[in-house]
Amino acid sequence: MSYRCPDRIYTGLYPYQGCVPLGVLYPRAGTLGGCTQHHAMIMVHPWESDFDNIATITGNSSWSAQTMRQYFVRLERNQYLPSSVVGHGYSGWLHITVTALTLVAEDLKLASLVVAAATALGKNLIEGLLTTVTGLAHIFATDFNAPGRTRDAEADLWQVPIAVDPTDSTRSGTRRFVVETAQQYPNLHVQMNTFVTKLLLDTSGYRPRAYGVQYEVGQSLYSADPRWTGARGQPDYAFAIREVILSAGSFETPKLLMLSGIGPPEELSRHGIQTIVSSPGVGRNMQDRYEYGVVGKTPTPFSSTKDCTFNYRQPDPCLQQWMNSATPALKGVYGSNGLALAVTLRSSVAAQSEPDVYISGAPAYFQGYYPNYASEAVADPMHWTWIILKAQSRNNAGTVTLRSTNPFDMPEIQFNSLAIGGNEDVQAVMDAVDFGRRAFGSLIPLGGDGFTENDPEKAADVITGRAPDPYFATPDAGGLLGTLGFGLVGGLVSGLTGQGESLGTNANPEGLLGSPANLLGGLGLFDNNQPTGDNPPSQ
Repeated sequence: MSYRCPDRIYTGLYPYQGCVPLGVLYPRAGTLGGCTQHHAMIMVHPWESDFDNIATITGNSSWSAQTMRQYFVRLERNQYLPSSVVGHGYSGWLHITVTALTLVAEDLKLASLVVAAATALGKNLIEGLLTTVTGLAHIFATDFNAPGRTRDAEADLWQVPIAVDPTDSTRSGTRRFVVETAQQYPNLHVQMNTFVTKLLLDTSGYRPRAYGVQYEVGQSLYSADPRWTGARGQPDYAFAIREVILSAGSFETPKLLMLSGIGPPEELSRHGIQTIVSSPGVGRNMQDRYEYGVVGKTPTPFSSTKDCTFNYRQPDPCLQQWMNSATPALKGVYGSNGLALAVTLRSSVAAQSEPDVYISGAPAYFQGYYPNYASEAVADPMHWTWIILKAQSRNNAGTVTLRSTNPFDMPEIQFNSLAIGGNEDVQAVMDAVDFGRRAFGSLIPLGGDGFTENDPEKAADVITGRAPDPYFATPDAGGLLGTLGFGLVGGLVSGLTGQGESLGTNANPEGLLGSPANLLGGLGLFDNNQPTGDNPPSQ
């Protein structure tokens, strides 16, 4: 928890007099490509049960795992497997590869942590192969994005698929896809520095129909932007021939809906907004993963990152290596996201038969999100964090409500963490904490030194500091209950937090935009040709 205090921003458990609570920092990216431009580039396909659960809740089979795998194949450009492997795509726009094991093998300290994770999982290892690429490859399971239920049922150690183009070791994501598409199709207009303030709704027909948006043009208009000054932009409108597609994220989408008169009537009336569509689920049922880090420190640095300043100081030898090397193998650690391995675990309180905890390992000091967390994470090359993500959390008590009718105000975001199933979810995280501690404890110090855990005793205390359901905001994959003419893309269509990163089911546009043509009509998800007169469409 962070607080604005008279002399600084304080993060911790003991604020002093004059400190005003700000909440927990939740980094977002207001840029072309959204959070795909700043996230960790992890590209793990969700468990099949995640998508099948959405299909069951919505009654819409187009959300089934089988169908969503087809979208994945269409968007993926796999660059770490032979093209004969089924269930993957090899000509899509999203480059997916894995961190080169040569980086791991060349850093004995990093290699020892991979071995420690395998040992903590109970794998039997041949010590003579542990520091070779071939030996390391045998430690990892085959393919973290493999189709079928077999992958989903396994607790194992994996190489992490990452959204990196290995031809130049740069980030791959929606920004590049949009830019390249706009270059091919001049009629596609991408407008930057634009903030949508309201949906335009035609209420003259038998039910409201979205026909456009109202927006303002200007830089740093949103109050969440640290450069925000309160200045307003130039107002304008955009009109849709067919649909308006909202893809503003799990926080801004419900805010925009409510500002437009779509949402819980009591919330709208509280702000004097006329209810156009009563939809009690808007801004409700919000879920997120629980996240925790088991941090250890070693007395000597990782050889792979010891010269890296991560551009916080100049010169940065690792940046120069990345810029000047001709091949990916020589570009060093900046040619990856630094997350070479992941572990999937089934906790002692898992609600299903598949793993419900995801753990990544990173050569960084990470204990959560707060101002300056990023610079502190890489302030020295002697920390390692087992980053724990609890998937399929039981709590859905989170809410997004309006602070005011000013569209440039941030919404009121309350996760209400642990409100439902909190004891079980905490236990699941603690099971993962135990794994991280076992890994540190079983480490064979190939690089000469072991790790000592930071704050080993405090984990538990820190963790604890179907369509007819009106509280399911989007009863099918394309349309909001009671409206015509627009659809939602992103985390607003999920029933629960899934297992998987960045192609998961809570706020991941790449997974849901895998086939825009299909989403916009080929599967009949939108009422494209419904009349706007007084009579409902014929059945």
